Amino acid sequence: MLKRVVSNITAAAISVGLYLPIVAGILTPMVWILASWYFSWELLSYIVPYSNSWTGYVYMFDPSSPGGLETGIAVAFRFSQVLMFCFGLFLLCYGLVTLARARIHKEGLVTYGPYGWVRHPQHLGILLMLYLLAFPLKTSFSRLLLPATRPGDLVSVCSVLFLLILVADLEDYWLSKEFGDSFVQYQQSTPFILPIRLQLPESLHFSALARGRPLRYLVSTLIFWVFLVLLSYYFRLVPPPFIR
Repeated sequence: MLKRVVSNITAAAISVGLYLPIVAGILTPMVWILASWYFSWELLSYIVPYSNSWTGYVYMFDPSSPGGLETGIAVAFRFSQVLMFCFGLFLLCYGLVTLARARIHKEGLVTYGPYGWVRHPQHLGILLMLYLLAFPLKTSFSRLLLPATRPGDLVSVCSVLFLLILVADLEDYWLSKEFGDSFVQYQQSTPFILPIRLQLPESLHFSALARGRPLRYLVSTLIFWVFLVLLSYYFRLVPPPFIR
């Protein structure tokens, strides 16, 4: 019995030692996500007008007198947050383990497991986890369940989401260079980040943007900046019930 326990512990330690460097190598490029989250307020405030309205909490309904319906909505909202966070964490870990195993066995392009659902399951997992960070839990117990956020939190979520999409697009570009036709076929049969396929009309296809990725990123960044300006202006034009 003792020999079996020692054998299992030894096998587990060897497995951890085998996978840990690979998982660390996969996670290291994602460190920028934490930096972009914590510094997005400070950095974007210099280039986005009306950023002085990013502070203060905004409630979905009046926090002073929540009724039965509002309480039920709040409980359901918080439950959905926890559920999506757990599923996102599972998807992130599942994608990491699948990719680590593939790299250990030198399998090349990974198209099974979560990578059979979407091409970037780890990005989707992070996206789902951000749903909890966008509407954080209040420290006051009486308002713990009330859905509340700050405009700056929404800006941070949008900025991280925007960077996730750009990084995933770059990964697709380099994978197409590495695997060629195999990745092109995989790209055509598997959705990007969300498990849905959107077919844009031919009239919306711009060959210049399709060929030149730097131009596409420049245009995307400009559109994103305009979106942040409009979002900031909305919170300034229509003052919501801020609770500081």
